Amino acid sequence: MLLIAFPVSDITVARYLSARGVPYLGIDLDKLDQLAADRLIAQLREWTSGPLLVGVSGDYEKCEVFRSLGTLDQILYWDKSSDCLWTSFVLPVGDSKTMKIRMAGMRLGAKENRSPVVAELMEGERLAGFIFRPGTESETGIYDYDAMDDFLDSVGVDG
Repeated sequence: MLLIAFPVSDITVARYLSARGVPYLGIDLDKLDQLAADRLIAQLREWTSGPLLVGVSGDYEKCEVFRSLGTLDQILYWDKSSDCLWTSFVLPVGDSKTMKIRMAGMRLGAKENRSPVVAELMEGERLAGFIFRPGTESETGIYDYDAMDDFLDSVGVDG
């Protein structure tokens, strides 16, 4: 199951997701200026191990700037409010596939009305994974692990 936690904006959440085995941590490049993005990327590199860092933006020029910097494992162009196609989506094993994002109309997890699923990742007509909102820490170091555990358990992630 391919899972992209998006957006990841703090170290507490990133470390938890890394420990749970989530393969992608997504950074919303549209919400950060260059300095803030560089700082977050450096912190994620220092404090996590395993997940690929994915920059996501609806601004093509911003995608190209980050692509040229080479600080992220992958840069994806997506306006975050519609379906789209990622033609060279890099898998953790290094292979590349075409993935379609389909905005989610379904709900997963024990807390139906708080489902973190934002979109489905489709490989052809097959459901390959999800883009989900991991939330943020409520205070430094304080995070609702139980709610995210319920969701990750429901999609079969064994951390």
